Amino acid sequence: MNINGDADDGNLKNMDLDTSTECRAGLSKDELMKYATLPFWVRLRNILFASFWIFWVSILVAAIGYVIHSPGCTKLVSATNVTTPVPANSTSG
Repeated sequence: MNINGDADDGNLKNMDLDTSTECRAGLSKDELMKYATLPFWVRLRNILFASFWIFWVSILVAAIGYVIHSPGCTKLVSATNVTTPVPANSTSG
């Protein structure tokens, strides 16, 4: 059963599988290889590659810096050093 309530026989209906008339997007590998050695794209790839690693290393250094400079855990106070407060209206005698 499909959305319209008709029996679904599993066949694709109204589907044009002929891609020769359709406009395709993108380039083939051969078309891309023509541009792979152009100076603009080589420079752009190198800049993006270097930028990625500089950014990655800076994030790593920042994370290590945060861990090193973060305040440590506070020391636990032992029960023997804790004094119990004495009520103000107590009488000694």
